Amino acid sequence: MASTLFKVINFIWFQTIWVVAILWQQQWLGLLALLITAHLIVTPHKRIEIGLWLLGGALGITLDSVLALTGFFVFTPAPTHLPIPWWLVMVWCAFLGTLRNSLAYLLEKPVLAIGLGAIFAPISYFAGMRLGAVAFGKGTLITLAIISFSWAILMPLLIAINHWLCQHLSTKSKKNQNNPRAI
Repeated sequence: MASTLFKVINFIWFQTIWVVAILWQQQWLGLLALLITAHLIVTPHKRIEIGLWLLGGALGITLDSVLALTGFFVFTPAPTHLPIPWWLVMVWCAFLGTLRNSLAYLLEKPVLAIGLGAIFAPISYFAGMRLGAVAFGKGTLITLAIISFSWAILMPLLIAINHWLCQHLSTKSKKNQNNPRAI
C-alpha cells in the first residue's frame, strides 16, 4: 500500500496533469508524457500499472471515443489519429495511475466508487467544457447524464481489472520466483 506522502504526491501529480492537459492540450504533450513516465518510474508495481493503462485505458478511451463519434464530445481542433485527442489519452493514463495510489481506498469499496465516479466524472468533464477543452454537441444535461451513468459502470470494471491484474501477476510472479528469466 502506498504511503500517505506518496498518495498526496500522486493526487497533486494527477491534478497537475489534468490542468496542463485541459489548458494547453496538444501544446504540452511532451510535459504530459514526461509526467506519466515519471509515475511509471516511481511506482513499485510497474507491471500492474501498465496492465491498468492497457486494459483500463482501452475502456476509458473507447468510452470517450464513442462519445466523440456520436457527437456528444466535440474537440477543436478535431483529433487526427484517434476520435479523441492525445492529451485526453494522457489524462486517462494519469487517472488510472491514481487508482492504486491516491484512490486506493476505493478498491475495496465498489459501491462508493460507483457513487463517486457518477458524481465527480461529470464535474470533471463539465470543468473541461467550461475551460474550452471540449464542447458538448448534444447538450450539457444529457451529456453529463451519460457521463454519470457510464462512470457508474466504469468504476467497478476498473476495480475488477485491478484485482484481476493483481491476482494474475502475483500468481505468475510466484510461479516464476525460481526462474529469473521468466519475470
